[in-house]
Amino acid sequence: MFNPGLCAMATLIGSYDELPSVHTKLHAWIKENHYKLNGAPFEVYQTDPHTTPKDTNIIEIFFPIK
Repeated sequence: MFNPGLCAMATLIGSYDELPSVHTKLHAWIKENHYKLNGAPFEVYQTDPHTTPKDTNIIEIFFPIK
């Protein structure tokens, strides 16, 4: 069972090359809103990179916070 609790989350629709930018923006949002990280970030891949065109990948990025 996996229960990360409260998370800051963003969805990326597009190239995996954009992941570092999304991580940076989530870090900034967490800091600006006075949250703290509460575990390692993780990603949920909603599409298969082997069968999905590069610009239509869907990735959910989660940062556990407190």
